[in-house]
Amino acid sequence: MKMTYLFVFALLVFSGLYAKNYLKMGTKTEEQPYKVVLKKDKFEIRYYPAAIFAQVKSPAKGYRNESGNQFRKLAGFIFGGNSESKQIAMTAPVHMEKSEEGSVMHFVMPESFTMENLPKPLDPNVKISKSVPGYYAAYAFGGFAGEEKILNAEAELKALLQKEKIATKGNFKYLGYNAPYEVLNRRNEMIVAVDYSPESK
Repeated sequence: MKMTYLFVFALLVFSGLYAKNYLKMGTKTEEQPYKVVLKKDKFEIRYYPAAIFAQVKSPAKGYRNESGNQFRKLAGFIFGGNSESKQIAMTAPVHMEKSEEGSVMHFVMPESFTMENLPKPLDPNVKISKSVPGYYAAYAFGGFAGEEKILNAEAELKALLQKEKIATKGNFKYLGYNAPYEVLNRRNEMIVAVDYSPESK
C-alpha cells in the first residue's frame, strides 16, 4: 500500500512538471532514433546509434523506488538548472535501469546537442554520458507501468530471448514514453543489449 501511495505521488509530481513545461515548450516530443533490424511475434531487435544522456543514480534497487526524486533532478537540469540557464527540450523515452548497485534514470538529450555544446548541470548528481552504438531487443507493453508490471515485462523478454537463444549483455532497461497525465495509448518498452550480428541471420 505504501508503494502505491508513493507511485501516485510520483505521478502527480511528474504531471506538474510535464504540464508546466510542455505547454511552454510545445507538445511535439523528439524521440530517440533507432532502426528495426529483426521483427519477431512478440519482440524486435533494434540498432541504436550513440546518444547523449543526462542521468541520476540512486541506491534504490527497483525501477520505480526513487523515480520521483531522480525525475525532479533531471527535470531541473533541462528546465534551466545548467551552466547556460538554458531550456532543453524534453525527449522520449525516459530510461530506467536497475542493478545490484542501485537504479539509474536517463533523459535522452536532443540530437542537436553534442558533448561539447551541451550545457553543464548545476546539480552534481546529474551526470552526462554518451552511449555506445549497439543492438537491443525490445518488448512493448501498454498501460500504466508500476514496479510489478515492469518486472513482469523484464521476465517476459528474458524468456523470449532464451527461447531464441539470443544472449543478453548488461542490465535490462524500462523505457517510458508518455507524460503521466496521458491516459490513453500509453507506450512502454523493456529493452536489453544483445549479442546480435545481422550478417549471421
